[in-house]
Amino acid sequence: MIFLINNGKNDMRIFILNLLMILGGVILIIRLFDLQIVNGADYRKKAENRSSKQVTVVAPRGEILDRHGDILATNRDGYNVLMYKQTMTTDERNLVILNLVNLLIDNNVTYRDTFPIKLEKDKADFLFDTDEELAKWKKKYKIASNLTAMETLEEFRSKYKLEKYTLEDSRKIIGIKYELDRVGYSAFKPYEVATDINKEVVAILEERFNEFPGVKVEIQPIRVYPNENLASHILGYISKISSEKYEELKDEGYSANDNIGRSGIESTMERFLRGENSLQKMEVSANGKITYYKNEETKTGAQVYLTIDSQLQKVAEKALKNTIRDIANGKYSDGSYEAKSGAVVAIDVKSGEILAMASYPDYDPNVFVKGLSNEEWSKLNVETKPMFNRNIMGLYSPGSIFKMVVAVAALEEKKITPNTIIVDEGVYTKYKSPQPKCWIWSSGRTHGPVNVSDAIKTSCNYFFYSVGEMVGIDKIEEYSRKFGLGEKTGIELEGEKTGIVASRKYVEKKENREWKIGETLSAAIGQSYHSFTPIQIARYIAILANGGKRVSPHIIKNVITNDGTILGRDVIEAYLGNELGFDYYNDDMPEDLNISQTTLKAVFSGMESVTGDASGTAYNTFKNFPVKVGGKTGSVQVSGSKADNAWFIGFAPYDDPEIAICALVEHGVHGAYTASIVLEILKEYFGLKETGDNINTQAIVSDNTMM
Repeated sequence: MIFLINNGKNDMRIFILNLLMILGGVILIIRLFDLQIVNGADYRKKAENRSSKQVTVVAPRGEILDRHGDILATNRDGYNVLMYKQTMTTDERNLVILNLVNLLIDNNVTYRDTFPIKLEKDKADFLFDTDEELAKWKKKYKIASNLTAMETLEEFRSKYKLEKYTLEDSRKIIGIKYELDRVGYSAFKPYEVATDINKEVVAILEERFNEFPGVKVEIQPIRVYPNENLASHILGYISKISSEKYEELKDEGYSANDNIGRSGIESTMERFLRGENSLQKMEVSANGKITYYKNEETKTGAQVYLTIDSQLQKVAEKALKNTIRDIANGKYSDGSYEAKSGAVVAIDVKSGEILAMASYPDYDPNVFVKGLSNEEWSKLNVETKPMFNRNIMGLYSPGSIFKMVVAVAALEEKKITPNTIIVDEGVYTKYKSPQPKCWIWSSGRTHGPVNVSDAIKTSCNYFFYSVGEMVGIDKIEEYSRKFGLGEKTGIELEGEKTGIVASRKYVEKKENREWKIGETLSAAIGQSYHSFTPIQIARYIAILANGGKRVSPHIIKNVITNDGTILGRDVIEAYLGNELGFDYYNDDMPEDLNISQTTLKAVFSGMESVTGDASGTAYNTFKNFPVKVGGKTGSVQVSGSKADNAWFIGFAPYDDPEIAICALVEHGVHGAYTASIVLEILKEYFGLKETGDNINTQAIVSDNTMM
């Protein structure tokens, strides 16, 4: 300390000044003693609680749009409830959790709760699909294998010190604490309790913030599908990342609160749709008050443009749904049927772009954003499987719509000519067994003498038994694969099935035996082991319609990053090849089948007669339609006593094809019934919505299971 020296002059003033300096020094020493010694621990704790750290700001996902730029998936701001870890006792934390959960329940807000034990009226049940999953879970959480659901629940009550709470309240608290343990949280790494809560709950939490220390409402981007169910199987959905996926992706910047694409385009294009998060400075005071400071710029994910036309998609979905309903209600014939599901694909025959693709029943992907309630989950887990994309996952015997493959093979291999006549004798008796019958034989008639065009028009099984035997199973397999049947198409969606082509190799591998000559007869009319997806059938018809040129079905038109860069198809396919395990550049499909004009004319003539000739099986559906259509009906027996599956495939315009469509209704009875789905799509495509309103749906030519 510095003192001023008295030289005998102004003694009093110097004395006072020295005294003030001494007093100031004493006060400073006392204050430092208080800060460092008396209250040092408290102030250090407060200083720690006010420490600044960087937190993640979630970037919006990229939008998904149709070919015209109409939005199919986008984002909006919503309120999410986050829980930050604060210093409090176990009892205090349990009470905060219980009060928060009750507040959410009282206001009908869905919150995250993945604890796999359901409690209802003091009865507990495990929520596992298989015993294997349950055993794996018990082992992970060190639960004795013989404990019941109620005993297991009691184990968690003890673990979380919840004995003083009722069983019901304990279960509520466990649901959150289980999640907190599973994903982890801290003062700067929150756990997201609920997504997109309503403003009433926001107001309550803000008014009563003292009751909920560590609970914070934050504005974050919420995924929204403005058209609800439209194109749901194409778009897919997002939901919170699973614990297994989080462990896999956490090194790539994912957090336990992140949403991730779980199916459809949302899943396959996750890397592009996911935005780049930013970091924001955050400070938490001793009383739990959170303050944010300047943040970096977030980067929205890329825009993904699809090839589908949203209006055509709407028409396709409506037509599919209405036709299934009409078949089930007996509109087309006497009696009701079990038609409940189906699929339809419309494809550009030259480019391979998917113009519309619908699977019914469908679902609303919006329900996954907040987290599914038990009621919502039960609606999705029914016999008809609303989340099952039948176009790429469903495998079906093609029946008579396969006959054009055999016709092309027979004509191109010179086994027959367009003028070759075969007389339908009703029963094919070349072999002692089998001796299959033509479908019309059940009415006591035959088709008589028919050429290949007539056989396609009338769907004469006898003709194709004869021709199939001429061609042989090996050539039937060869031409099937040339048309892309029994091969994945590479559509940019997960879960596509490969399908099966009936062949010698298949029975040798599957049944360890040789192919029987009589089996070729069944294969020639689209039965036997043949099993294809609707999208494979659509590709086959597109290839046929364009004269034999290779078609690669795809549903992504382009991708535009947030800086305006348009990604090339090669970039997208390289990425998708890895994601889907599909090689876009190495398959056996020819670029051109080089089908002769003579063959095409004969096959097309038969298909035009199906829709344009009075005796054609789909004539009454298309007779008033001004655009000439090539088509084929098909009805296929299924196991059990249920009605046949029903197909219709078609292309238009007949003279210069642009669009090919494949429609399927499970247990749809008759292929001609499904033709109405195709008609509605064609009316929309050609701008002829008012055409054909007076079609007589009752006067449809009779068919049976072989057509």
